[in-house]
Amino acid sequence: MNIVLAAETEDFDDDATKEWNEEGFRTAYVPLLKGGNAFIDRVHKTGDAFGASEYYAIVGNANEPVFPSATHNKLTGVEQQPTAMPHR
Repeated sequence: MNIVLAAETEDFDDDATKEWNEEGFRTAYVPLLKGGNAFIDRVHKTGDAFGASEYYAIVGNANEPVFPSATHNKLTGVEQQPTAMPHR
């Protein structure tokens, strides 16, 4: 499973990213920056980089919606970072 991590900061917690990777997830980070369509475009471009026909989830902060109403046919928005990493 592929995950696009999204947050307001320029970088993402390396320990959290490492834990996602150790659980078998491929991750990529996309900062919110100024948000809007530029952010959505960066997320789509990052998700597409996972490969053709690859699906991905977006994990972000529940207080800051990642997508207003725009969606992409290869993604699932989670919009909440868990307090603990999931175990499969």
